Amino acid sequence: MRRRLAVEVVAILAASGALAGFVIARFLPRTYVSHTTVAFTTKVSRDRCDYAATQTLSAPVLQQIILRSAYYKSDLDFTPVEEIISRIQQSASIDSVGLGDKTGFRVEFADSDRYLTLEMSRILVEEMGNNAGSAMKVVEPVRTGVTGPGSGYCVLAGLGCGTLLGLVILVLARPR
Repeated sequence: MRRRLAVEVVAILAASGALAGFVIARFLPRTYVSHTTVAFTTKVSRDRCDYAATQTLSAPVLQQIILRSAYYKSDLDFTPVEEIISRIQQSASIDSVGLGDKTGFRVEFADSDRYLTLEMSRILVEEMGNNAGSAMKVVEPVRTGVTGPGSGYCVLAGLGCGTLLGLVILVLARPR
């Protein structure tokens, strides 16, 4: 009887830990990161590529992107455009990369909105092409991933912590 009670206590604590992990995972903020790699089809120097990246992430260019984008329309009602520009500059990166005999670049954009990350990556690639003045070919299509622990990880961590807590309680409560 006592052994059965001990197993039930461990099982209840393990299940409670798994449930707590699931609930915690639901409330963790999600950050999506989209990335793509693009190659110039004509000869473009790294300096020109870096210059185009600087131009693409400059305030005037980003302001035009923000004003054209449906994603930022509601933000503009209560957030100054300068603050949105700063947020984009912190969330975006454009780096030149060597792709064999061609020069290319990698665009990354992070945000809590999955679809915004995809849209901004696409827009930044398009703007890079305009600023570099060269035709481009997509090497790696835009993909989006989630950063941080997933639900499965949180559930397993909760299950492990609940089981461990149950075992510790059993050891401490054991008659001497």
